[in-house]
Amino acid sequence: MMTPYEKLKSLPNSENYLKPGITFEKLDELATEVCENQSV
Repeated sequence: MMTPYEKLKSLPNSENYLKPGITFEKLDELATEVCENQSV
């Protein structure tokens, strides 16, 4: 089962749904940071 974020990333031209200045690379970094902090 896909998370809402994974589903968004899988859509064609999904970058068009992001706010200006936001990239999936930045969001992936943020998601990794949050996951690492939660595991501590």
